[in-house]
Amino acid sequence: GISPKQYQKAILMNNLKKEIKRVPKHTISSVLTNSGLHNQSIAINDFKKLFTHTPYEYKKIILNKQSFI
Repeated sequence: GISPKQYQKAILMNNLKKEIKRVPKHTISSVLTNSGLHNQSIAINDFKKLFTHTPYEYKKIILNKQSFI
C-alpha cells in the first residue's frame, strides 16, 4: 500500500496532468499555481517520478498530438 501523503500526492499529480491536457496553451507555471501547487520544483519532480515526464514534456506531447488532429 501507499501512505496517505503519497496518495494525496498522486491525486494532485493526476489533477495536474488533467489540467495540462485541458488547457495546454497555458504556461506550466500558471497551471501549477491554479492547481494549488506553489512549490514548482517539488511539483515538477513529483510529476516526473509518477509519469516519467516533466509537466513541460507532457505538455509538448499533448500539443504534438493535437497538431495531428
